[in-house]
Order: sequence, then C-alpha cells, then structure tokens
Amino acid sequence: GVDPVQVRTEIDRQLGQKRGLSVVLSSELRAQLLEVLNQSFQYTRAVEWAALTVAFLGLMNTLLISLLERKRELGLLRSLGMTRRQLIRMVMMESLIQGLCAAVLAILFGSMIAYLWVTQSLSDVLGWVLPFHFPPDILLKTLLSGGGVALLAVILPAYRAGKLQITDALTYE
Repeated sequence: GVDPVQVRTEIDRQLGQKRGLSVVLSSELRAQLLEVLNQSFQYTRAVEWAALTVAFLGLMNTLLISLLERKRELGLLRSLGMTRRQLIRMVMMESLIQGLCAAVLAILFGSMIAYLWVTQSLSDVLGWVLPFHFPPDILLKTLLSGGGVALLAVILPAYRAGKLQITDALTYE
C-alpha cells in the first residue's frame, strides 16, 4: 500500500550514497531492458534493406532474362491476339507471384530462426528464459514488402515486354 516511487526515494536518501546503491523500479528496469534490446536490433533494419535490395535486383534480372528467353513465345502470343496490356499484366502477375512466394518463405524461415535465436541463443547470453512472441502484424508487413519489391522490380521488364514487336519476336532465335 506504499507508493513505489516514495520507497525508492527514501532508500536512495538513506542508503544510496552511503552504500553506492542505485534503486530502480521494476517498471523502469523493464523499460531500460526493452530499450537496450530495441537498440540491439537496429542493425536488423539494415539487413532487411539489404535483403530487399538484393531481392529487387535478383527478381528484375530474372524477369529480364525470362523475357529474353521467351521472346519468341511472347511474340507468338501477341500474334494470336494477346494485347500489349495483357502481356504486361501477365509479366506483372508472374513477378507478384514470385515476390509473394518469397515473402511466404521469408516468414517461415525467419520465424524459425527468430524462435531459435530468442529461445536458445539470447536466453543463453542473458541468462533469462525469454518467451517467444510472434507479432502478427509482421505477416502483413512481410507480404506487402515482398509484393512491393516485386512490383518495383517488374517495371523495366514490363515496359520492355510492352514494347515487343511481333515481327522481331517471331524471327528471334
């Protein structure tokens, strides 16, 4: 029934300077611990951006090579009546499917690695058993990131597919 701040203040006043004590409330300790943990995870933001950049470049390269290898096939589709818009949509859907599949794999493998890291490695380092908490909003964030990268990566390949001339494509070897 006593205010914790008053107890801390009194302990600091009576014993703090004499004994070199620093009294911290459990709520303050928890806030400090969370701050330290959040700071220790800041490097993962750089890793996320590096992974998204590599994914962007890899997917764009894959799509460009795919279009080059399928040039004759795409020309045949165009000669059979596929419009430029349909061709662009087809390339965009391929990219989006690849991006979403990559995001699902990232969620699966990332969750497994995070679980092992929190329950095993981090607990060993800190000496405390930490419960693993999976934030559900990360699912949406990861899917949106994967889809967004895929849609950005498809801009150049879709533009090139839209400019494909039927006669050039059909004579391409």
